[in-house]
Amino acid sequence: MAGKLQKFSSQVDLDLQFGAARFTPRSQYDENRPCVAVLTSGGDSPGMNPAVRAIVRGALHQGYRVYGIRDGYRGLCRGSDEDIVELNWIDVSGIIHKGGTFLGTARCEDFRTTKGRKKVVLNLISRGINSLIIIGGDGSLTGASILHKEWTGYVDELLNEMAEEEKSSGWFSKYWKDREEEIRTLQVVGLVGSIDNDMGNTSMTIGCDSALHRICTALDIISSTAASHQRAFVVEVMGRMCGWLALKAAVACGAEFVFFPENPTPLDWPQKVIDAVKKSVNQEKRSAIVIVAEGARDTNLEHISAEAVRKTLEDAGVDSRLTILGHVQRGGSPSFYDRAHSMLLGYSAVQEMVKGTAKAEPQMICVDGLFHTCTRTIAECLATSKEISTQVNEKDYLKAMSLRGEGFLRSHEAMLSLVTSKRKVEKPGLHNIALFHVGACAPGMNAVTRSFVRLALDKGYSTYGVTGGIKGLENANFHLMSWMDVDGWCPLGGAKLGTSRFATASKMDVKKVCESLKKYKIKTLAMIGGWDGYLCMMYLKKHANDYPFLKKINIFLIPCTISNNLPCTSYCIGTDTALNSIVEAVDKIKESAIAQRRIYVIEVMGANCGYLCSMGSFATGAEKTFCPEVPLTLESLKKDLDDVKESFAHAKPMALFFTTEKTSKVFDTKFLAKLFKSQSDGAYDVRVSILGHLQQGGSPSPMDRFLGVEIVAECMNRIEEYASSDRTNEFQVVGLQKGIVTFSDASQIHEEMDIQQRRPKHEWWMNSFSNISKQYAEWAEKPEVY
Repeated sequence: MAGKLQKFSSQVDLDLQFGAARFTPRSQYDENRPCVAVLTSGGDSPGMNPAVRAIVRGALHQGYRVYGIRDGYRGLCRGSDEDIVELNWIDVSGIIHKGGTFLGTARCEDFRTTKGRKKVVLNLISRGINSLIIIGGDGSLTGASILHKEWTGYVDELLNEMAEEEKSSGWFSKYWKDREEEIRTLQVVGLVGSIDNDMGNTSMTIGCDSALHRICTALDIISSTAASHQRAFVVEVMGRMCGWLALKAAVACGAEFVFFPENPTPLDWPQKVIDAVKKSVNQEKRSAIVIVAEGARDTNLEHISAEAVRKTLEDAGVDSRLTILGHVQRGGSPSFYDRAHSMLLGYSAVQEMVKGTAKAEPQMICVDGLFHTCTRTIAECLATSKEISTQVNEKDYLKAMSLRGEGFLRSHEAMLSLVTSKRKVEKPGLHNIALFHVGACAPGMNAVTRSFVRLALDKGYSTYGVTGGIKGLENANFHLMSWMDVDGWCPLGGAKLGTSRFATASKMDVKKVCESLKKYKIKTLAMIGGWDGYLCMMYLKKHANDYPFLKKINIFLIPCTISNNLPCTSYCIGTDTALNSIVEAVDKIKESAIAQRRIYVIEVMGANCGYLCSMGSFATGAEKTFCPEVPLTLESLKKDLDDVKESFAHAKPMALFFTTEKTSKVFDTKFLAKLFKSQSDGAYDVRVSILGHLQQGGSPSPMDRFLGVEIVAECMNRIEEYASSDRTNEFQVVGLQKGIVTFSDASQIHEEMDIQQRRPKHEWWMNSFSNISKQYAEWAEKPEVY
């Protein structure tokens, strides 16, 4: 219905939508608990809908009654039954993949007044609500903090204005008669919804990854037309006060220059940008990209417009064009990360509400790294954001960038090296690095290789690319790589150098490897790969006593595999791209399934590690996840069959099951499909979709690109440190844990390896995401309807 939330509040509605069927009502609410309201406010961002879904279902699971506020603070001020709507389990079905916010968002001048806020308090308490979860930016969260501070005063005023008769017969008697103290406390929990990623004390905000996807896709497309005409393109991206989008896009797409607010450009910026672009042209590069955040400034804090940059280049004789991406960055379906991350934040918000700590002071659910949630006060986070602006105004730009977080600083340092580097001609002999790929191909391998070559050249080091993986290492297939050899590699999938498996130890000739390394005077061996890379490193470490040359060099491995099955790192390059491929494919499969009343059994890669299976299931709202880590039994399958029958009997139009290629030797994908088909009694059909190698292909995602650059930059710093101190005989994995680049030696790696299952002994994601998925896809009481 136009202008209204889609509601299935009655049996009639369900029958009309899905055919006559009995619908099992949700579990009873805990009458001793107050209600909770959720609203989205400020600018919309992809991922708000998954967050709302997580909040609603998480709160219902805890026994709360849940209300959705339409159009943000405006709906809260108006307070009609059309503005404050009770939400059921089914009301948030089918919204995971949708951009924007189905609750709506709008500005509200009334809320800025005491009269308006007093009305808000009445609108909430008259429905039994004294818990508020808000998804928005700094303005929205500031408003919630003000409401929290003033809440008790407004409640007292309203109660004093009520007649005793009113109290005994109206909403007060219904909701607060025996809980008069509770009515005087508002609990506020905030989630940051902002494509700019401009909130302090949290690594990522809801929507920023999706916006970066839009930008990088546009830049990849623009690069091809720019090269065709030998042009420079100046691209304006969003970011009025924060340059996260501009900086990460520049790193991910290999831009020649970037302007962003936290690091105002010197007054001679026209010459600097001209030099950067012409330097690329002089190296026979046919295109150049300059990225300008909308809030870019010079050191006098004067605004630098994208048009001014374009005109500067045009006046210098560079054929230039301007592209303003605008609101295309804000819209569209959320990326995998913005789905999973947002739902995790929503779940954590409900847990924080249950604990009750947000009664004393409004809390914000933050994330350290990618998926490690934590709670900080809203006041603390807002103060950090304000301090960033203060430091910029005081011209302490390094401090301002450091307040944005370690990842922001890493990207800036890497970009600085790539833009300002003058050592673009290799100098063999200063420090020679051999670089090769090992194991299965993964998106991002080429981007990592490009970063290695260029960041090494920036330090005066030489990088030899080894073609053909391990065989190339044995046969000395070394090629000295120049700056331009890796030009344009950022968006390329696959592995340009080639790769090979580390099948068995007998197939690696360590003697020949050492001879090849000696021939080219290699001092550092860099490996890019997955589990096979770990085995290869451990094998070389094992034979170091037999071949003393191995003790004279250092070996580093950059984890790169779609399976994310490696110890000593929580993230592997290639994983994010694979998961985006999975959710995009499943979104299409769901459209087919809902039209046919089908169960789809989705098989993904990952071998004996269920990361892709579990996270893909979580991000698409699948009902069941069959992971290798949890053995399938006849008893568990019988329960699943019973759940399926009951669910489809209760108006369910479709279902998704996720499994991996090695979940079970007996209960494999085909068996599962046949089993559920045999028990359908015509209520549903069953289909299998094996996603296969599409998970390994395609252009790497922005996250896989920029994290690859940042990890390589830290690795290069470690290489420089060891080279300057003549430190050798190091065998290390360069991982990422809670957003921090870490170095783990061979003994740590071996301790954490489950050799038989080819996965870590301790998988950080296993318990948290599996438990949340089970809560959000309960069958009998709360059947998912897409």
